[in-house]
Amino acid sequence: MRLFIRADASTTLGSGHVKRCFAIAERSNLAPADVCFLCLPHDGHLGDDIQARRFQLRWLADNDADSLNAEITPDATLLIDHYAIDERIESQLHANKIVVLDGQATQRHHCNTLVDPSGESDRQRHARSLKATTQLCVGPRYIPLATRFLDAQSRPLRQRLTAVLICFGGTDPSNLTQRIAATLCKHLDLSVTLIAGPQNAHLASLQQFVATAPNCRLDIAPTDLKPHYLAADLAIGAGGVMSWERIAMALPSIVLPIADNQRRQTRALSQQQLIWSCDDLENLEALLNLIKDDPQQLTAQSARCKAIADTIGVPNPWPELIRD
Repeated sequence: MRLFIRADASTTLGSGHVKRCFAIAERSNLAPADVCFLCLPHDGHLGDDIQARRFQLRWLADNDADSLNAEITPDATLLIDHYAIDERIESQLHANKIVVLDGQATQRHHCNTLVDPSGESDRQRHARSLKATTQLCVGPRYIPLATRFLDAQSRPLRQRLTAVLICFGGTDPSNLTQRIAATLCKHLDLSVTLIAGPQNAHLASLQQFVATAPNCRLDIAPTDLKPHYLAADLAIGAGGVMSWERIAMALPSIVLPIADNQRRQTRALSQQQLIWSCDDLENLEALLNLIKDDPQQLTAQSARCKAIADTIGVPNPWPELIRD
């Protein structure tokens, strides 16, 4: 069978939608040649990454039904992970099966299956968005994490705060990475690792910064975040799928939502005490000092993450969901 994936990355959209589709494609058990990404050629697209993984890639002329129908085959499954696509486009598509990822429940959809990738289990909030015949999939099983983050042996319990990881995804247009690192570099007892994507517009500034900050280092476009998660005692970063990657690794985190679509999830995870939520950089240092002064808080959050990690992404739902 063929799987077509409609998702975009850009300097403004970020890379999260495409990267979580990488995880779904990996866990679908399809050969890379049977997976085709359909994307608009925005600045900051991930076309090179898509092709490096040996997936097919086709560029679209526009974000409309005609452009999609010209590329997909009628016997294929189409996976849509895109907030600019709703029932107005979906109802005109000719795919055999349409699977939509949407954790917002703010748009109506015309699809066979809707997957809420946020980890929430509230079915009722999607009730007005779907046809009566649509299959609705909610809960931690449907969080799209790559297999490498689901290894039960990769969940060390954090006991004290010595190493901090800062990661705000592939683009970080507000340069939160450097602004936060400027606060942390004053804590010379901490080792601080900064992650930046190749589309980050602030790379030169970040490189200049770490050259003068002895306890900070910069890793540009790492192929795998897992080693960084394992080495850290605390992560500071954006919400979205990265929140669940860190939880799956039992890594405590301070989350600053960088988009409206991350705020609901961040609030819910904070209420479950699986993360610390921080909406204001001015409050970050006070929160950091609180954790440093009472490392039991770090250990307790790590233990809570570890306790639920086995529910994330298992059993693997994706081969069944994309099957005809």
